[in-house]
Amino acid sequence: MNSKNKSPFISLMENKLASSSLDEVNALIRAKLTQQSPIIEDIPGDDNNKLVTFMYETETDDVAYIMCILTKQPMPTPMQRLGKSNFYYYSIPVADNIRTGYSFTINIKLPEEPIDFNDEHQLDELGEEIGKKNHFDPYNTKKMSWKDNTSGQEFHFSILEMPNATPKIWSQKDESTPTGLVIQHSISSKILNDARTYWVYTPANYDPNQSYPMLMFFDGQMHYEQQGTALTVILDNLIAAKKIPPLIAVLVDSASPKLRRKELMCDESFTAFIIEELMPSLVANYSISTHARDRIVAGGSLGGLFALYLALQYPTQFAMALCNSPAFWASKLNCDDILDKLITADKKSKLRVYIDLGVLETVNCGEIGMLAPVQHMNALLRQYQHEVKYHTFAGGHDIFCHEDTIPEALIWLLGK
Repeated sequence: MNSKNKSPFISLMENKLASSSLDEVNALIRAKLTQQSPIIEDIPGDDNNKLVTFMYETETDDVAYIMCILTKQPMPTPMQRLGKSNFYYYSIPVADNIRTGYSFTINIKLPEEPIDFNDEHQLDELGEEIGKKNHFDPYNTKKMSWKDNTSGQEFHFSILEMPNATPKIWSQKDESTPTGLVIQHSISSKILNDARTYWVYTPANYDPNQSYPMLMFFDGQMHYEQQGTALTVILDNLIAAKKIPPLIAVLVDSASPKLRRKELMCDESFTAFIIEELMPSLVANYSISTHARDRIVAGGSLGGLFALYLALQYPTQFAMALCNSPAFWASKLNCDDILDKLITADKKSKLRVYIDLGVLETVNCGEIGMLAPVQHMNALLRQYQHEVKYHTFAGGHDIFCHEDTIPEALIWLLGK
């Protein structure tokens, strides 16, 4: 191991193992992790980075892996056993302003060949394997979960916040701030041959006789039911501070990981459901502006891909797109370069597009990485005279990072 990546605490524990009982060393490690997990240590001569050590306790015959974008691997990465102790560890230098997620898995069976991101069966098998053996960091209180409502399977993430991570401002709840109302709905779709859940947020003092801008977010369960972001709190705070006008937000559920992957990859049936079934129902029941310039479609990862696709495909319905860490790589690998074709075919429509990407989002997704397709889309949209704001943030491909960027996006798209 590079000496720069060698944790002083790990070195100390290695020495203790030579002179103390195994129970004593395990107890010392547990005490340390109770104080701080992951362990963050200074790197001599480096003012911009810290050495972060992730540790996970297992039974004696288990093997531990870490899932974290810091490893620059799309797959779980093996951790190293600390002597004969019950703990595995993984150390890496991290910039001191980073916020990102991680989780642990044990005894996972990894594919022998590199994963094929076009192979849905392989992705489903791997996702199921990880989901069954996926664990929080039990010593870190900062965490979130995502539940597949179809299978009931849960995916757990702990959150690493470095000392100089951007403070959360707009996502902090203030009891004195007027709050909007959220109502859950279900719509039976003939196009999808299925029922789909969605939530509608109306602002405080909602007046059905007034016309409101609309924000439609895909992966809606992540922004409300699963609490991936405190989106409704963000909206309450921005509206109360008059940073954005009062608006109606529609949070569209992704029924399952498998359906999500199909539908948000520019699927024609899901697009028809939004345009022909969901939007008419929303307009009939809520005071949503009929002007495209007042409507935003939004999402993260594949949701960001679909948001831009929908706005490009239907610019008379949506004139703004908010794309958090968008999976534009999927347009090339899975969607026949559909975004490029839509942009170059329509020289009249002019959208406002907000795009953000984390500085850690450099992991390859099959043949290409995350970064280059986003840079390409940013340049292409500007070339065709769309108004674009491109922002990088100190984080990874994690929905909770978007708590920091969604407020900036909405202020830019809607702010006065």
